[in-house]
Order: sequence, then C-alpha cells, then structure tokens
Amino acid sequence: DDAEPSNDKNSRLTPVKEVLRRIQWDPTLPSSSFTIIHYDRVEDNLSETPFDAPNNSITGKETQFVFALPEHRIEGVKYLDRTVWDKERRLDCVFGSMNGNG
Repeated sequence: DDAEPSNDKNSRLTPVKEVLRRIQWDPTLPSSSFTIIHYDRVEDNLSETPFDAPNNSITGKETQFVFALPEHRIEGVKYLDRTVWDKERRLDCVFGSMNGNG
C-alpha cells in the first residue's frame, strides 16, 4: 500500500536527482530493487526501467540509463512493488519530505 501524498502544493518535494543519488550511494538501499518510472517519448507512454539498466539508447557518456535520462522525464521511483517517490502525487518516502508524507 502506498503512503498518502501531500495536498499542500507549497511543500517542497525532494528533487528526483537527490533520490537517485541516495539510491546510488546508500549501501543500505539495494539499487537492484528499484525501478524508475519515466516518460518514453518514442513510445509516447510511461515506462518502467530497472535502476541498474545500462544506457543503450541515450546519446552521451553516461553508462547508466537512469543518469542519462533527463530528470524532467522521470515521473516516479519504485522499491520492489511500492512507489516511494512520485512527482505528480508529490509523494516522497525516501527522504520523508512533504510534511511527513514520506
């Protein structure tokens, strides 16, 4: 069951960049258990990609897909089957921002 999102639009949602860095560098968070929900502009829909997926499609030097992907296209982050960060719903269960709704 997902946590309740915040209804206060003035609350600051932790930027996805910080969430991704936490997953990358925190040894207590197994990156292989995370999935990124992102807008796929080729397929014109939301897609889910494993956090550790290699970058085989975005031009540049970044070898990991999640870090090659433009941040504005990331809509959410899942841990196993649970959404832990959601841009639209303003949900943050990684850092606990959003007035405790995390």
